Amino acid sequence: MTLQVGALLLGAGFSRRFGSDKRLHQWQDKPIAAHTAALYTQVFDSVRVVIRAEDEALASLLHGYDVELVFAKDAQLGMGHSLAAGMQNNPWDWTVVGLLDMPFVQPSTLQRLLSFVQKTQCPVVRFGQPTDRPPAHPVAWHRRLYPELAQAQGDQGGRDILQRHQSEVAWLPCDDPGIYQDIDRPTDLP
Repeated sequence: MTLQVGALLLGAGFSRRFGSDKRLHQWQDKPIAAHTAALYTQVFDSVRVVIRAEDEALASLLHGYDVELVFAKDAQLGMGHSLAAGMQNNPWDWTVVGLLDMPFVQPSTLQRLLSFVQKTQCPVVRFGQPTDRPPAHPVAWHRRLYPELAQAQGDQGGRDILQRHQSEVAWLPCDDPGIYQDIDRPTDLP
């Protein structure tokens, strides 16, 4: 039986370090958010993107990428609140949680993750190794942990949940530098 795997992209941040809305920043031929949305919709049949209610320009842009938009009403309180909003009424067996400001992940990397979750018994799958800094994204979560993810708060996202379940994490080796490259400042763009 094939498990249903969807992707959840967290994109309700405020781009404070970037200096402007990095999600809409033009890079190469389109906004950063469009690159990431296109990447994930290329691999996953179902993609949700969490944004803020006032993100009208971003919502308009993302409507062209066949994604479900979820609005995080408490996004200003931190990434955990965005994660919790995205997990509400989640129908998938697995959720691959990525970041909207990480467009450098290779499609083949996402394909490997999609294949791996079909056969693992662990409820969390991460790329890299436990000692990796910065931590890699995306992270795959089994539905068994959805109740905890739906209660996430603050600016830690799922870090405290990962901490509680660290003995249940399957580590997937990966040589894709894109799993570590998020965009915080304009200088993070090639």
